[in-house]
Amino acid sequence: MIFMLKSMFEGRMGRGRYIRNCLLAAVVTFFAFLAVEGAAVAMYGEEVFSNTLNQQLMILIFAIAELVTFSFDVRRLHDLGKGGKWLLLPILPVVSGVISLEISSNLVLEIVNCSGYVLFLALAVLKGQEQENAYGSPC
Repeated sequence: MIFMLKSMFEGRMGRGRYIRNCLLAAVVTFFAFLAVEGAAVAMYGEEVFSNTLNQQLMILIFAIAELVTFSFDVRRLHDLGKGGKWLLLPILPVVSGVISLEISSNLVLEIVNCSGYVLFLALAVLKGQEQENAYGSPC
């Protein structure tokens, strides 16, 4: 299990493959949510939102999707010659804003969403290193 998780974060990923994999992950996650929701409605009717099993399955799907896309982001950063620690950079303004200003949770969620979009666009646009780096040879 640990080896499988470690191998998810090794190597490099080019821009085109990154975009394709992120879009595929989004589509698969969307259809997984639809399948769970449809099954829950079929089994429980309109009381689907009060069903704890449905909520737990949604959280599990979300966690798996986040882990997979996080591994895509790390491998894309490797292609740029950067480590996975760079993914923490967009979180810093949010954390400092919450601590210093105690801003509302809705605003925090909007800032996190925007930083996620900016990160995706940056990783999708920036050209990776053409030579071999510490993370492997180019894709």
